[in-house]
Amino acid sequence: MQTSDRNKLSQTVRFNSSTEIFWVFDKLDISYETTHHPPMFTVSDSKRLRESRDSDAYTKNLFLKNKKGDMSLVTCLEDSVVDLQWLGEKFNLGRLSFCSPERLIDCLGVTPGSVSPLSLINDTKLGVSFILEEKILEFKNICLHPLDNTQTTRISIANLIRFIEFTNHSANYISLNTYEKDHKE
Repeated sequence: MQTSDRNKLSQTVRFNSSTEIFWVFDKLDISYETTHHPPMFTVSDSKRLRESRDSDAYTKNLFLKNKKGDMSLVTCLEDSVVDLQWLGEKFNLGRLSFCSPERLIDCLGVTPGSVSPLSLINDTKLGVSFILEEKILEFKNICLHPLDNTQTTRISIANLIRFIEFTNHSANYISLNTYEKDHKE
């Protein structure tokens, strides 16, 4: 399946379930492993309910907007510190705040607790910029909710990037270590 195929799909298809995401993975020849669990809404829930692997990146995802209504999905390591003012300055976005649950559903087709980069498949208007913490690239795999916070899917970082490109998005990389260095004093 090519990006042009996604363009055709975007005219008619809204992805609502993990089954539909897995169908896309199969078409893109992306291998994945999924576990089922009780709903996870926070990083604390995730840590409590999982067995960690050193090769896997566990993340948190922030769906943000600025005063103009420009939206961004920020994916970073679960323990990273994200200062919204600093992030807004770094990307010339101005003041950032969290989007409402209604906007999350409208733009990415998921409810709070289920957002991940896989949700970008529903941003067919390409109105959401994607910001990825570059430290994630040091891991072999990433664990994400496949539009459903009762499941966690593990894919390779390389396949995540392929999937993001398939959705017609690109990653804007950020070093959150830079923030930590700027604010140590």
